[in-house]
Amino acid sequence: MKKFIYLTAAALTTLVAASCSQDDAPAPVDEGMTVFSVKLPEDMGSRAFGDIVGNQELNVAIYAAGDSKTPLFTSINGVQSEGITVEQFADNGLTATVKVPLVKNKAYDLVFWSQDKTERPYTYTTDGQTLEVTYSTTESPAVNNFDENRDAFFASKTVTSGDAANSQPIQLRRMFAQVNVGTADLAAYIAAGGDNNFGITVSGVANTINLMTGIVENPTSVITATTGIEPASDTSFPEINGYTGRPLSYLGMAYVLVGDGSTQNKSTVNVSLYANNKANFATYNSVPVQMNFRTNIYGDLLTNPEVFNVTIDPIFAGYFKGDVPMSPVTPVTETVDGAPMQVYYATNEANLNWLMDGINNGTLTDSYIKLGNDLDFSTVKFNPANSEFAGTLDGGDNVIRNLTINGASASGKRTRSGESHYGLFPDLKNATVKNLKFENINISAPAGYVGAVAGYATGSTIENVEVISGKISTSQGAGGIVGFAAYTGTVRNCVNRAEITADWQAGGIAGFAELTSAETTPENNITISGCTNYGTVSGSAGYKAGIVAESSANIENCTNYGEITAKNAAAAGIVADQRMYGYVKNCINHANVNGQTAVGGIVAWIRYWDEAWGQKNGYAKFQVIDVTGNTNWGSLAGTWCVGGIVGRISQNAGVTGNFNYAQSISASDQGEAAGILGGWINDSVLCPGVSPATLVISNNSSSTPLASITTNNDTSAEFTLVTTGQVLSQARPCTATVENNTLVSRPTE
Repeated sequence: MKKFIYLTAAALTTLVAASCSQDDAPAPVDEGMTVFSVKLPEDMGSRAFGDIVGNQELNVAIYAAGDSKTPLFTSINGVQSEGITVEQFADNGLTATVKVPLVKNKAYDLVFWSQDKTERPYTYTTDGQTLEVTYSTTESPAVNNFDENRDAFFASKTVTSGDAANSQPIQLRRMFAQVNVGTADLAAYIAAGGDNNFGITVSGVANTINLMTGIVENPTSVITATTGIEPASDTSFPEINGYTGRPLSYLGMAYVLVGDGSTQNKSTVNVSLYANNKANFATYNSVPVQMNFRTNIYGDLLTNPEVFNVTIDPIFAGYFKGDVPMSPVTPVTETVDGAPMQVYYATNEANLNWLMDGINNGTLTDSYIKLGNDLDFSTVKFNPANSEFAGTLDGGDNVIRNLTINGASASGKRTRSGESHYGLFPDLKNATVKNLKFENINISAPAGYVGAVAGYATGSTIENVEVISGKISTSQGAGGIVGFAAYTGTVRNCVNRAEITADWQAGGIAGFAELTSAETTPENNITISGCTNYGTVSGSAGYKAGIVAESSANIENCTNYGEITAKNAAAAGIVADQRMYGYVKNCINHANVNGQTAVGGIVAWIRYWDEAWGQKNGYAKFQVIDVTGNTNWGSLAGTWCVGGIVGRISQNAGVTGNFNYAQSISASDQGEAAGILGGWINDSVLCPGVSPATLVISNNSSSTPLASITTNNDTSAEFTLVTTGQVLSQARPCTATVENNTLVSRPTE
């Protein structure tokens, strides 16, 4: 018989991968004991199957990190090894506590699972960290239909015992898929003489799961899970997003072990229905299933079995907003910086979507959010914030994978002063984002400012964020971490490996970092420190650099490894355009830089506007810009003003104590090129409050030989190579101090 399977949008778009994460464990807080809180899902408690707290017993196995054979401590089926204490879930409670004497600063692999404490239906093997699921025995060839006692949960973590005062809860997640079969025509079927006894068989399930990795083993078409034969259940059938038909009667439910949707664990099964005293009354092939998901098969299954629907629900308890899954989060009280704080843990993608929705509606604007697991949005739709965030997001060193934000649509965008902003958060104000990683992030926008963490940030701290891979692009300003850092704030110890592309400002860490506000006071600065870029940076006009494209910030201790390619633009290893204020200190560029108008191994262009312009455009302070203690290893190419340290200076600056080890420096269009400074231009504009124009080029070293510095400039023209020609290409006469600059041999990089 021909069967028509109608898959809803949810069935096609909601396969979530959840994986183990790493975080620091709490410190010993109980006479040398390390304490962990282990939690069942917060939203358990409704009367639907799978939402009842039940009769769960926590089991624990703790190993030295990397050793999967012999546990150091165990608590299994109520038997505890010496040293470990487990305080079990209270009646209908969600939290258990584990106390164990861990060695400070040593790494451990933790394995947790919970199952029914009366039946204890599953068997754990300590050597291999696997749990075996048995669906039938010689005495019992079938599991009970609607058997809640077979539900089970697990979690794993690699931790280092440290000195933190409080534990992060270990969040358990369901290890099974729940397969449900429901019909809207039970009454008509029984009225026609049908027998009210039903069961289901699910083929293609697994029987073993590695609790440390979450990967199931032995998934074959041979292994089946068959329920017993029972009357239809009075329990309400799970709510189905978008379903408006007649009420559904519950014919069968079974928990089956399948994968979590990742590459190693993708799963479909075949389901057959026992009805009217007949096996295979109806069959449903290639049904999508996934760990911790409900798969619902429903329709008029008893009177019209050839037509049915299949949906897959990514959360056991929760809801959809449009086609975006949401799952509410109940905050827990923790001590943060010495004070009690309501903390919201996002342990799955739907949790984060719900929290973003709270930011959008204003209820969670200043909330404290922590990630409890890695999150993967490869097949789950992300609900981006479109409002300002003023709270804290602590990623707990977890990874957000496959996050895509398309600026061509309205979602994920916040517009201010005519500019659009895109990122995990479009705007941050007095916020903190820390300890977070992104993998395969893709953000694109036709215009505006874009960054992995935020499109726009002011007064905020972004630290210990790593973009592992991806692409970030726009026609205006793009940064690997933040698009536009404004007024005041800090970006520190961040790493970008994504490809950055923008037509105007493109930086490996930030596109724009400027004090462009009348609100800025002498006490406020933007600081970018300890950051590293590995991603390529490219684009057409404007400014391109390894750390910041346009800046009036303080940049220090940053490193660039990403190739810089700029067509019709200024380009540099660290900062393309440093204007009006700030400094660049102790930074290193390892990459080649190719640009056009002004190219520098460290800074492409240093310049100022007059005080009236600065005040008009919101600059509250000015200073002579210093470029000190930096090192360039990359070769440089441009059309004019190409320097091993600085490409071009307009008026005032201090360039001291830097090292250039470029193997080649070239200016192709009658431009200037030199080992330290490409060109100094005697513009009419001075740094406000500084007169006359003062330029200090001192105590720098360069190893680029004269034969490797090429220019089409006529040596008889005004711009000539002076001194050795390998340190400074000097422009018009000025008040300049050029001293103690030396030619050195190139060391090993």
